[in-house]
Amino acid sequence: MWAEMCLGLSIVAAAFVVAVAAPFVANAIVNAEQERPRRVPVAAAPSPDGGTSASGTTAPVTMPDAASNTVPSATSAAMPGATPSAVTVPKTAADRPPAFPPRSDGTVRTPNPSATQSPEPPATSDTATQTPSTDADDTANDGRHQPATAHPESVSVLPPRPPHNWIIPPLATDIRTVESGVAAGLDELGEPSEYAELEHRPVNDAQASSAPTAVALDMLECHGATAASVSIRGVGHRDFRHPRQDATAIRAVGERIVAVVCDGVSASPRSHIGAASTCKAVLSCVQRQLDEGTDIDRIDWPQVTAAVRATLREQASRALRPRHGAPGDADRQAADADAVAAQLLGTTCDVLVVDVGGDTPRFTRATLAGDGFGYLVDAVRGIEFLGSTKVRPGATLPADEAGIEPDARLTSSAVRPLPADPGDRFPMVVSGRLLRGRQAVAIVSDGLGDDLRDGSTAAAGYLFRRLVRPIPQHELLRIASYLKLGSTDDRSAVIVWL
Repeated sequence: MWAEMCLGLSIVAAAFVVAVAAPFVANAIVNAEQERPRRVPVAAAPSPDGGTSASGTTAPVTMPDAASNTVPSATSAAMPGATPSAVTVPKTAADRPPAFPPRSDGTVRTPNPSATQSPEPPATSDTATQTPSTDADDTANDGRHQPATAHPESVSVLPPRPPHNWIIPPLATDIRTVESGVAAGLDELGEPSEYAELEHRPVNDAQASSAPTAVALDMLECHGATAASVSIRGVGHRDFRHPRQDATAIRAVGERIVAVVCDGVSASPRSHIGAASTCKAVLSCVQRQLDEGTDIDRIDWPQVTAAVRATLREQASRALRPRHGAPGDADRQAADADAVAAQLLGTTCDVLVVDVGGDTPRFTRATLAGDGFGYLVDAVRGIEFLGSTKVRPGATLPADEAGIEPDARLTSSAVRPLPADPGDRFPMVVSGRLLRGRQAVAIVSDGLGDDLRDGSTAAAGYLFRRLVRPIPQHELLRIASYLKLGSTDDRSAVIVWL
């Protein structure tokens, strides 16, 4: 009997120990599994003939490490010459942007927050239920770089754009809101400045008659997509009484949205006229090709560039007095005509065409000349930099990680503006596809691009969390008018939300 009692007590004690210890053991196993780096296969990039890469194998990709919170990127930036960089991923659901609630038609959009909402969105229950990204996202934007000399008919055989290099921009924590004066309500980022106290000085007498308004806004909706443009006179131009030299334009052509951003060269006295004229010329030429049935992937961009140069030459010839000289001077003057016109009307030009029809919207971005910036915006993955000639190759890390000063990451601001020959590498074209209800595509002038860089700056975080979904025009103007020490140039942007 005593033995039976001891056996019973032993069984009870063992059951108690198992019941108490089991949760701790299970938790330890789960934690160990989460901390262990995993490797998953990623499909090899297709070759121009439709097959797989030369190796014919899949590429292993290391999953995020819990300590470093980064993923070594297997790809470079969108523009040629950039080196691989670390892609930051959100640590928790609180670091993700707010999720999109479903709409009646099945697509999703984020509701517009109140103007008094805190700068960084708090975590919500919707965040945890955000539809996870799938392998389809990796092919949703498999666009192509088109070399400057490629004929539109050869676009289909170009190699695909490298896989994505998404960056979750850092949180912008050092934000102050101006409380008084004409700048009341604007946000100031980073170090304090005196920009809020600068007067809105009138344009100088020589340029006043042809100067555009200090601000330009436009917005349109097309087949479920929303496009908006904003152009703002920079605080530096206000202080020196220069006009706004940037120009933007958007137009709906059937199921396509055509957008243009031009940045007039500061040294050109009539660059504001050149930028506005270039926008009109681009819209006219691109619309003519689209009306003729040309697909957005086969737009003849050299033809668009030629039309812009012809327009600016004509304007310059009317503005400049005929020069007379000895025999032979006419030939010399003809050879220098573009350079002279560029000194008078010089401008950069970035074009964006988005086909919003069908289940899978597509985009094409073409830089005809200059140093504009392009971005893909994803509500879950962050920002993908589509490139700029102004960013120094290889300088895609944040300044503190790269070990260089922020300004050293940008190359010279010197450009070869239209109507001068921009060079053999132009036009620079990239195309791809977009996800409805989750992504947007944008082109901006360097007044914004210098602050955004590759998406790894605090300014990029500030804009990303406020522009990830469609917003009213007045709010777009307020957000784009943020104050930041050293950021004094005109700012212009076009963004198309799907």
